[in-house]
Amino acid sequence: QALAALCVDAGGAALKAYETSAAGSSPSYSDLKNAATQEGLAHSLRPGSAGDVKLAGEIHKSLQALMDRARSEFEAYRTAMASTSPGYIHLKNSNGYAVALAAVDPNFPNLAKLQSDVVREMNAFDSALRSAQSAVDTKNWDEALKSIQPYRQFGGEEPRITAVVDAAYQAYFVQAQE
Repeated sequence: QALAALCVDAGGAALKAYETSAAGSSPSYSDLKNAATQEGLAHSLRPGSAGDVKLAGEIHKSLQALMDRARSEFEAYRTAMASTSPGYIHLKNSNGYAVALAAVDPNFPNLAKLQSDVVREMNAFDSALRSAQSAVDTKNWDEALKSIQPYRQFGGEEPRITAVVDAAYQAYFVQAQE
């Protein structure tokens, strides 16, 4: 009982450290993971104790907030894609939150779906850039621009897109001068 109480106290301290860091610019996900580990130990020693249940609820609340941020960032990315406005950073942020959440609790509800969605979008983006770069290498400018067309609004955020557009522009400019 005393050991379980110590684990709950350690988990509570780690959770408080995470919450303090989460209010800043760089959350300490290792503190959240430590809190979850301590809660797991307390649960194995005294399942269903008041401290165990309270700590588990607080950890779940923090994990749900992280999941909500990840989903919100992903939806912001999808909105940016639909409205052709900058927003590639939202996909990166969503991935970062999903990775942090998976490090703490890989079985968190709906995490697998979010990770699948994020990976699918990142793969589509990378595939389009690889196709565009391949077309640039073969000097097929129309194909290069066609490959990155859905992502052109992210040019200010991703230098590889700007490089493809600039290469095509330069080639067309030279061609026009000739």
